Amino acid sequence: MMCPMKNVLITGGAGFVGTHLQSVLSNANSPIGSYNLEIFDLKLGHDIRDYEQIRNMIDRFQPDLIFHLAAQAFVPEGNTNPHRVFNVNVQGTMNLLEAVKQTGNQSRILVAGTSEEYGYDRDDPELNENSSTNPSTPYGVSKLAATTLSMTYARNYQMNVVATRAWNHIGAGASPSYAVSAFAKRIAEAEKYGAVVKHGNLESIRNYTDVNDIIDGYIRVIESDSGIYNIAGENSVSTKEVLERLTSFANKPIHFEANENLYRPMSLKFPKPNCDKLKNQTGWKQKIPLDETLKTILDDWRVKV
Repeated sequence: MMCPMKNVLITGGAGFVGTHLQSVLSNANSPIGSYNLEIFDLKLGHDIRDYEQIRNMIDRFQPDLIFHLAAQAFVPEGNTNPHRVFNVNVQGTMNLLEAVKQTGNQSRILVAGTSEEYGYDRDDPELNENSSTNPSTPYGVSKLAATTLSMTYARNYQMNVVATRAWNHIGAGASPSYAVSAFAKRIAEAEKYGAVVKHGNLESIRNYTDVNDIIDGYIRVIESDSGIYNIAGENSVSTKEVLERLTSFANKPIHFEANENLYRPMSLKFPKPNCDKLKNQTGWKQKIPLDETLKTILDDWRVKV
């Protein structure tokens, strides 16, 4: 018996995570079966801040699944332009939810949130979905507001909404504005041109998961019960260790130089992410080793530079 064709909408579908999600869905053995796909993205002339645009898309396309990835996701930009980060992340999420409600659409919605909603400078040994939230940046506050709004719509209007809180996800194609991609780019440039790799402080700890493992979590959880779900693997490592691992894959000796201009405020506290809820309900688990992901990122930059 053939499964019915699903209409899938990805907001932010031309971004880093969105393009990887498209690639996963386009495989011969797509995890969601047969589907029609629509992309809503600023690069294509769409703007999640425009309610009529997203409402018209929902009304015309009538999606069965919506992966809401559209966001202003660069934390430093949230510090310098909080007005934009709130317009995109909060107003944009409200526009999507309201468009679904007002058109009577019955889609299942995934709202992609972040571990930044918890805040990292805290003494908890680990963080689960019931942990208190204490974001320390405008970006984290905006994503917490979007998650809270999503859960309110799920409760008040019986909408099918899951909100994920993913820790750092990395992979080929990520902007060099982010640390892992930036290091890989600098090492690829050093291999080719003999440049010195400059870096800032290296003691901070983060949790890194391959973007394709995160996407596997998104696909598994979107049809689960409404609620909040953490997504993270087992790779909580220091920035120094990430740089050392990337350097071990280099094809020539790499020289480093500390640069005070690259130093960022940091905390050495890093509670362990607890993802038991996601694992127990969906069977999700991390599959891709950190070294494999780092090699993929470095190889991608070798092609680009």
